[in-house]
Amino acid sequence: MYIIYRINELDTLNTIIKKFNIEEKNIINYNSSKKISEGDRIIIDKQIPKVHVVMPGESLEKIAKLYNVSEEYLIKKNGINKIFNGLNILI
Repeated sequence: MYIIYRINELDTLNTIIKKFNIEEKNIINYNSSKKISEGDRIIIDKQIPKVHVVMPGESLEKIAKLYNVSEEYLIKKNGINKIFNGLNILI
């Protein structure tokens, strides 16, 4: 999802990053400069997180392969060390 945001006088890259809970790359990748000024309009790439619901017989290994990520990534992102049926996992 893309958002067009108008810069106000108190905005900095850091305040925008915190406001939208995004990484700097989500701003820089879609705009011509890291420099922002009041009144500028910038495009923000607001990623909507994917959620996987654990089904019977699934393992972290199987889920990681399904989304082409590592098991370690899933463990760190979700703060988990084991899974169970019905658990929502952020991808």
